[in-house]
Amino acid sequence: MKKAIYVLLSVLLTASLISWNWTKTQHPTVEKAEVIECLNMETQQAYQSEAGTPAFAAMHPSPMVVNPENLLGKMMSFDAADGKPANAYFIAAKKKSNKYLIVIQEWWGLNDNVKMESDKYYTDLGDVNVIAVDMYDGKVAATPDSAMKLMRGADMGRMTAIMQGAIKYAGSKASIYSVGW
Repeated sequence: MKKAIYVLLSVLLTASLISWNWTKTQHPTVEKAEVIECLNMETQQAYQSEAGTPAFAAMHPSPMVVNPENLLGKMMSFDAADGKPANAYFIAAKKKSNKYLIVIQEWWGLNDNVKMESDKYYTDLGDVNVIAVDMYDGKVAATPDSAMKLMRGADMGRMTAIMQGAIKYAGSKASIYSVGW
């Protein structure tokens, strides 16, 4: 009797596994053109509007002033999608790599804090190229009021062109990741 129960349970288990509908849990690959979808006009306007309020500014104390002596990267230029040159803080992988981390600055601009954070990501991640994009074309704020003015005056078309240029700089075969504040 025990054998019959084991055989029956085995048949039921086998039938259950065979009929199980296995689904793929891996997400589809995102096209590089879709990476900047978050910069659509509605999102841009909402962010620019919110970042221009005193309440938003009050949530952000002035950044610490630091003067790092041993940064790992260097400033570099690349062509933005609008045909104008753009700048970024760049740290090349120690050996050739098609992995890129694009670091998107805080509302302060590409300051020393963002460069130091980029260095930390580079050190923690290992074999990756890090590009910290300069979305304000060299302008950096030191107070919440000046950051608010920079954000209000930011040209979202230019910022999109800078991101597109950074993606193009990485290349069509690059695996691109991003982080920002």
